[in-house]
Amino acid sequence: MPADEYFEHHREHETDASGHWVPTADDPWGGMPEPRRLEWCRALLDFPPTFPGPTIMTFAAARIRSGGSVHIIDWTAQAMALEAVGFGPAEFMLLRLAIAKRVDELRARDDGRFVIDTMVVGYPSLTLIAADWADWLEFVAAGLTPLRAADLVIDGDRRSWPGGFIRGRDGTDWLTA
Repeated sequence: MPADEYFEHHREHETDASGHWVPTADDPWGGMPEPRRLEWCRALLDFPPTFPGPTIMTFAAARIRSGGSVHIIDWTAQAMALEAVGFGPAEFMLLRLAIAKRVDELRARDDGRFVIDTMVVGYPSLTLIAADWADWLEFVAAGLTPLRAADLVIDGDRRSWPGGFIRGRDGTDWLTA
C-alpha cells in the first residue's frame, strides 16, 4: 500500500464507535489531551513515520523539546491509527526498538505487510501498518518479551523462541514455534 493511500485512509475517519479520538480539519489530534499528544510527538520525533523536511523537522524538534505538540498530519495519522488498535506512545517506542535490527528486512518485503517505506533523501522514516502489529500487543501482554513477540508476528518466531504455548486474554492459545 503506498504511503499516501495509507495516510489518506486514516485521515478520512470521522467517527469511532470505540471512543477513540476523532481527527478533524481543525484538530488533527481529534481532541486528544495535550499531555498524550506530547508523548506521541516525542515518540514520533525519534521514529518519524515520514520526514517532513529539514526545516519543519528542526522547528518540530524544538517545539517538542520545549513541551509543545506539533501537527504534522502524517505523524498524527500514524498515532491515531496505532491508538485505534491499542498502542500508546510507550508501546510504539518499545515496538520500534524491538524491530530496529529488522527494519531493512521489513522494508524489503514484497507482500505489503508491516511497514511502508517512507524514506526520502536518505532520512530513515518508516510507517507502521497498525493493523499488522495488533497481535504484538497481545503477545507482550501474554508474557512474551517485546523482541520475541516481534519475531512471532513477523515470521512465526521460527528463529529464536523455544517451543511452547502462550495464552491470549481471550483464551486463544498460540503455538510459539
